[in-house]
Amino acid sequence: MDPIDIVISWVDGSDDKRAEALLQSRDTKNSVRGSLSASRWEDNEELRFCLRSIEQYAPWVRKIHLVTSFGQRPSWINQDHPKLHIVDDDEILGTCCLPTFSSHAIESNLHRIPGLSNKFIYMCDDYFFNKQVMPEDFFDGGKICVFECSEGSPRGVAVRSDGYRAGIKNANRLLDKVFGFKRRGMLKHVAYPLTRRIYRDCWSIFTEDLDGTSREKFRSVNDVCPSSFLMPHYAIHSGQGVARSVKVAGRNTIEEGEKDFLLGHINFGTKRDVQRLFKKIFPRHCSFESVVKHETPWWRALAWLKRAI
Repeated sequence: MDPIDIVISWVDGSDDKRAEALLQSRDTKNSVRGSLSASRWEDNEELRFCLRSIEQYAPWVRKIHLVTSFGQRPSWINQDHPKLHIVDDDEILGTCCLPTFSSHAIESNLHRIPGLSNKFIYMCDDYFFNKQVMPEDFFDGGKICVFECSEGSPRGVAVRSDGYRAGIKNANRLLDKVFGFKRRGMLKHVAYPLTRRIYRDCWSIFTEDLDGTSREKFRSVNDVCPSSFLMPHYAIHSGQGVARSVKVAGRNTIEEGEKDFLLGHINFGTKRDVQRLFKKIFPRHCSFESVVKHETPWWRALAWLKRAI
């Protein structure tokens, strides 16, 4: 079996060093709606539960590459885990692109991660596996599986009020130039199977636009949406991808009691609400976490006894 890695992007928006750099870089000239919202960078520790899901349901994954910025590390993470590779964004982005506060800039350069396998799965930190998954759920031989929605994707001139749809409009424009006008569906908000070869092909064909996306400090009206639109649809057009269906669930559906789904995401709500829901699904620590003493059962029992006395 070909090795398959997982790439996860993570950032802690409350970090003082990052907040200072954000103020110095704040330029809204090209930024799309929502790109400067603090909620985009809140850390509700979703990453804990993403990693728990991988350990429980995808033990065959070779390596997990955690891409972060400003030298940040989750305080609870086991940095010595043999499967974990923490990647600072300056390892994949040139100095001309830093600092960046754009997920599109990071996503455009994932193929530059040192030691990354050709086949990999990209996940945001609020995605998780809900059942046992296998490589064939994401790759059909040498092809990636593309989880397309029935909803058609937007077209036309990208404007700042478009939010994340601006990057999809721009990506559609690029794909139309190469492959002709075709209907392309939105992709489901889940994990994205990709390959380094697809990345190299896209950088060869769409060099100027991907370079421009990489240089934007925030999500911009000039961006292309890379991992969740441009590259998967390029893969279908070039014979490197195949459309597949997958059952997914978001927070509202999960809150209503849905359990029969493969991939999930919980990407809004207060830290307390997010963790409450995640802890119902993944109550046990995993080996990617460094368990501190106050989290162990005996320490909690001792604390309770002291309070009782």
